[in-house]
Amino acid sequence: MLAAVRNSSRNVSFMLMRASLPNISGASRGHADMPQGHADAPLDGAHQNIKNMRRRDISLRQDLKLAAARSWDEGVSSGFASESLADIMHGKKVVLFGVPAAFTGVCSQSHVPGYVAKVAEFKGKGIDKIICVSINDPFAMNMWAEHMGVDKSKVSFYADVDGSFARALGLEKDLSVALLGQRSQRYSMFVDNGIIIKMNVEESPSDLKVTDADTLLGQIK
Repeated sequence: MLAAVRNSSRNVSFMLMRASLPNISGASRGHADMPQGHADAPLDGAHQNIKNMRRRDISLRQDLKLAAARSWDEGVSSGFASESLADIMHGKKVVLFGVPAAFTGVCSQSHVPGYVAKVAEFKGKGIDKIICVSINDPFAMNMWAEHMGVDKSKVSFYADVDGSFARALGLEKDLSVALLGQRSQRYSMFVDNGIIIKMNVEESPSDLKVTDADTLLGQIK
C-alpha cells in the first residue's frame, strides 16, 4: 500500500495529503486515520514544511518526550518520568510556544505573560492546553513558573531536557554567545491532535514579533 502511495501521481498524493489533515472546525479525528509512515517521518524543517502544506503528526514520534515542570521531590516520586507527545497532544488542541531559556528577559517579561493574559481567549477558541517549552530541566522550569506566579493549571511548563524536541523540529540554536549553550529558537505553534497546523519562528531569539500570543490567537480560526 505504501509503495502504491509513493508511486501514485502528484494529484493522488495531494488528495491523500489533504485527507490526512484534521477538521479543526469539528471533532479531532483519531490516529487510525493517519497514513502510515508518519511515525518515522523527519520533522526537521517543520516551519518550512508547514508553509508548503506538508504537515506531520508529531505525536506519533514515540522517541520524543517532554518532562512536566515539577519539584525535585516530585521528580523522585514520579521516577523522573517524561511524557510522550501522544500523551500530551492526542485528542487535544494545543497551543505550544518555545522559549530560548528560563529566567531570561524577553521570555520572563513578555513572552510568557502574553500567553498567561490570553488564556481565556484561547480557551474560547477551543484550545485544551497551553504549553511553554524550553531546553532545560523540569526543576528549573518549575522554579521559573513559580517565580513568575504562573498557575500551571492554565499554562503548563515542560522541559525539553536533552533538546531532542527542538532538534527534531530543526529549531536548535547555539546561544553560547549569551552563556546559554545549546538552546532553541523562539517559536510558537497550534497543534490539533498532534498535527502542527500553524507555526511561527522568530528571526532572532531576542525578538517577539511573530510568536506572541496575539499573533497565534489570530491564526486559530
